[in-house]
Amino acid sequence: MQLPANARRYVYGVIGIGAGAILSAFAGASPPGSSFPVYLALAIVSSMIKIRLHGVEGAFSLNFLFLLMGAAYYSLAETLAATCAAAAASTLLNAKQKPLPIQFAFNIGNLALSVCASYLVAHEVFADGLVQYRPAWLAIVACTYFVVNSLIVAGVLTLLTGQKLAYVNGKLYLWALPYYLIGAAVVGILPVGGNRVPPESWLIPLPLLYLVHFFYGLERSRAAGTIPGDLAPASKGSRGAAYFTAVVTAAGIMLAALSAIHWSSNDAARFLAYSAAGIVASMCKIHLPGLSGTMSCGFVMTVVAIVELTLPEIVWMGVLMSLAQALWRPKGALIARQLLFSTSALVLSSAVSAAVCRWLMAERLDPPLPVSLAMATALLYCTNSILVSSVMCLAENRPLSALFQRFYFWGLPYYLVGAVASGLIVVTARQAGWMPSLLVLPMMGLVYYVYMLHVRCASQPVQSSA
Repeated sequence: MQLPANARRYVYGVIGIGAGAILSAFAGASPPGSSFPVYLALAIVSSMIKIRLHGVEGAFSLNFLFLLMGAAYYSLAETLAATCAAAAASTLLNAKQKPLPIQFAFNIGNLALSVCASYLVAHEVFADGLVQYRPAWLAIVACTYFVVNSLIVAGVLTLLTGQKLAYVNGKLYLWALPYYLIGAAVVGILPVGGNRVPPESWLIPLPLLYLVHFFYGLERSRAAGTIPGDLAPASKGSRGAAYFTAVVTAAGIMLAALSAIHWSSNDAARFLAYSAAGIVASMCKIHLPGLSGTMSCGFVMTVVAIVELTLPEIVWMGVLMSLAQALWRPKGALIARQLLFSTSALVLSSAVSAAVCRWLMAERLDPPLPVSLAMATALLYCTNSILVSSVMCLAENRPLSALFQRFYFWGLPYYLVGAVASGLIVVTARQAGWMPSLLVLPMMGLVYYVYMLHVRCASQPVQSSA
């Protein structure tokens, strides 16, 4: 195979750096432990079991799961030896078409770099993460591996095809990332090696599985032409929309003013950090088909605030996040009345969720954390959706049920995964401190990116073959 000059240099660079990483890892490495032969054998056997992921060309092996186990229980040299041996066995013994030597060397170099990057994050950046809360730690490690591995592969494909890097990288993310996160969740909750996680941690994979189910259904609906599109043309609404907007806005402003007057904070630094993270997350927004509003990652930090912060802090986090979401790259001209309404709706939704979760549930029933998070997410989602759907119903003279169903269709999978991210942040904050817990957010950022790609694909018409 004749490679272009720039692609050849890139491939040789990956091979060379990967070989250097392998040599560095093995230099001075301690002898393997007694359990390493079993780990090596299981890694090789798992690599021979290949599964075809929907929407992804080629097949994936289960070797990735043993990479995570290696990061958790074995040294870098042992992890590299097992994963590289497993990849070699999978490529050479169980492949329909044998790769060229340069392809094989590139795959090993890519794998070595990805494993080293993941191991560095796992044992240098998050040295105590495994002890504190392993599901969150492994999710970050899995995301690191996936990002590095996908970027290296996308780089060579970009040079070979001439397509844009963002487009090629997006195709790699579209279907593979959710499966990687599911694998990380499963490894994180397995009771091996003395790992003990709360029983409710077994709920973590369920929203991720539902997200994959949603993506699969979205693609099938697009192929059948049944994706929810625009509703019937809107007509001029009644004056009730203006009254409803005024009432919600007045209530939101009053609540914000009272929160400022009766301000209380248990940790000002944490409030500022959570607010900054929420503002950045709110800028990551998605325009939903058939709806004039947007959906962002900011709700993750809102749920965290409902569980962890005081009511005044929750209210003003909502104000800052809503303003950031509306002012950052608006789709059209901003109208002050709409901006005030959307901000007030989020403030009221957050306050209602906090009131129910804390004062009614916590004081009378004392529910476990997963129940509180589920309640906070459901109340936040339903209250905000009902407020926004109601004003759209009155302003555009459209059925309320149809508008709410549209919010439900697009938002439920996203909010369920966001609830998992919120839970990882809260548990990690309580066990390892609030500063390390914020590093879970990039995982949700990747989910946002994949979700945005699927929404864009669903919005595009299916091209019929001639």
